[in-house]
Amino acid sequence: MRESEYRANAVATGYLKAAGYDPAGVLDLFSRLAYDHPMWARAIVPEDLLRLRAGIEAETAPPGGYIIDSSRFVRMQVGVAGLLGHTAKTSTNASRPAPDQR
Repeated sequence: MRESEYRANAVATGYLKAAGYDPAGVLDLFSRLAYDHPMWARAIVPEDLLRLRAGIEAETAPPGGYIIDSSRFVRMQVGVAGLLGHTAKTSTNASRPAPDQR
């Protein structure tokens, strides 16, 4: 079971990286979920997240960097926050569309 969860988390970070987003973001999300919801900690093992983070940090970021605040990302962030019943924390320029509209 634990190895399956680790592989799923590794796949999630791979998808984010392939899409141009910082893959460490999903690890931050998983850490927050495990902290806020202790029963999730059984599936989100801190040692696995650290192992994935070490792998991510050992890799080179894309030449142009990762996408951080595209307008699409901000819309998705607000939508997820709404589903969770939270207010999304966005940067001050989040209301303006990003130049690349990804």
